[in-house]
Amino acid sequence: MSKEPVIEDPKAIALVRHFAGEIADLYINKILIEGLCGVIKMFPASSHNLYHAIEDSATAFRIVLGYYATSRRGGDRNLLIRMYLNAYERTIGKSTFEEYLESGDADALWVSYTEVCEELGKKIFEQQNRPVLVGLAKLAFEVYDETGHGNLLQWIRDEIVETHQTEHLFERLTDIPTIGPKSASHLLRDIVQLFAIEETVNYSDRHFLNPVNPVVRSVARYLLPIASETRIPDSVLAGKICRQVRLIDVSGVRFNMGCAMSMLRPIPGQSSIDGM
Repeated sequence: MSKEPVIEDPKAIALVRHFAGEIADLYINKILIEGLCGVIKMFPASSHNLYHAIEDSATAFRIVLGYYATSRRGGDRNLLIRMYLNAYERTIGKSTFEEYLESGDADALWVSYTEVCEELGKKIFEQQNRPVLVGLAKLAFEVYDETGHGNLLQWIRDEIVETHQTEHLFERLTDIPTIGPKSASHLLRDIVQLFAIEETVNYSDRHFLNPVNPVVRSVARYLLPIASETRIPDSVLAGKICRQVRLIDVSGVRFNMGCAMSMLRPIPGQSSIDGM
């Protein structure tokens, strides 16, 4: 990672703290917690109950399948979530999730999905949906063989805590066709926040927790003068921003979530970045 000069601009520092503060809290509570709880039908949404729920391997798989696997798909996402989860329930049937993991049948989930599509009169879009459904099933099988539990969320957490790294997880996730860098970073970032393990991640690996969006790029103009002059690739920009945010003594994960929140929903009292 290249060495950038330490930012002393009060405007830049205020922007970073602004996004990492109450706006990040809004994202965590209104988008992350409510979104994950919605997928597993846990109402009212509660971070405490969610934390305990994802100790269950089947629940964790449903979250990955329903919340993260659908994040980059086009069309009606809510419908796709229901279709993916219906396919999962059909695949499991009266068996347990552990029995499904022992079966090693990665195509079963895809076959169930095609049946759900046929019953609803929906196109299957094989190139978009088959790779991620089969790929996540195969990953769950691999984790089950390695760890004996098949819990994808706990696997990510344990790998980070044990290795202090995220690059190998990022690469494994993006090996699954149709899961791009932003989706992988999104998942890793959220897990790090849920389990409060950001400080265990090596500085050199924290950029994998920071998907770049237009708001991040807008703030980068104040943190990195060069960002106003040239189009820096996402992976490089994420690394540079992570360093600056850390030097301001702010959580990079919270800053990124605050930027994501301002992308997703209008925030009362927030004007444009230039006007702040």
